[in-house]
Amino acid sequence: MNEIRIACPRCGQHVALQADWAGKTVECPACQQVFLVPGPGAPEGGGTAGVASSSAQPGPMPERLVSAEPSEGPSRRSGLEGIIRRLRGLTGTRDAVVDTSQFGDPLASAIDWTPLAAGGASFCTHKLVAVGGDRVEFRASLGARLFSLLFLGFGLGMIVLWVLITAGVVAEKGEGPLIVLLLGGVVFLGAGVFLLRSMLRPVVFDKASGYFWKTWRNPSSAAPMAAAGDYTQLERIRAIQLVSERCRSGGKHPHTYYSYELNLVLDDGTRRSVVDHGNKARILEDAQTLAAFLGVRVWDAT
Repeated sequence: MNEIRIACPRCGQHVALQADWAGKTVECPACQQVFLVPGPGAPEGGGTAGVASSSAQPGPMPERLVSAEPSEGPSRRSGLEGIIRRLRGLTGTRDAVVDTSQFGDPLASAIDWTPLAAGGASFCTHKLVAVGGDRVEFRASLGARLFSLLFLGFGLGMIVLWVLITAGVVAEKGEGPLIVLLLGGVVFLGAGVFLLRSMLRPVVFDKASGYFWKTWRNPSSAAPMAAAGDYTQLERIRAIQLVSERCRSGGKHPHTYYSYELNLVLDDGTRRSVVDHGNKARILEDAQTLAAFLGVRVWDAT
């Protein structure tokens, strides 16, 4: 049986494939990098890292995989990074394969294209709203507010029920200790407060002050605060970055969905997280509106 022996261009994992995989894209079993399989005449380790489009779909590796051997030498990834990549593979997260040449900016190929924050909501949590001609804000959607209030209401209900049972107004049912009911109410109440506060936190782009901020404090003295990382100068924003992440819900009936992250790319290649939610159409529309407001481009990898 003719075989092609190659090494993953990202992590160096050695893989042997049947010859009919030449010219097709595959996914590395170790780090999930998608790359092109070279022809039989190419030297070992000649995997091609670049893929023409981020939409390219890798072939079904497990059925045609002949062997996968540990890589040796300096190309091997550190132990910690390897563990992180395997955990990403288990949760559905993988490094994005993005054709950065489409953006016409060398900075695009130098930045990271993985999500800044793991996970995300499956519904729209924020909407961009214009507040005058010089200011736009991301505000919590009705669905996000109701979701937070659901936790608050459930927690308050459990605490009220505990009070009524303790006072003898309502007869106790079941054999479980009352402290469980109280603690459960406190947990749900705390989660609701945390969610509501996070959803309502100001996310502001203000041309009058010249800053972007994602905090409750109004930048009356923005310059000192900017040094601490609370504020970002608008003039430093190079582009709007959009990336996606496949997430997996918990519970008895788990399902997968995509969450979309909107980030700011600064002139030094660093990124700032803005919003992250599951409504692709909404986040694309808001990204275009925000880009027009700032006078920058959208780098869309969704």
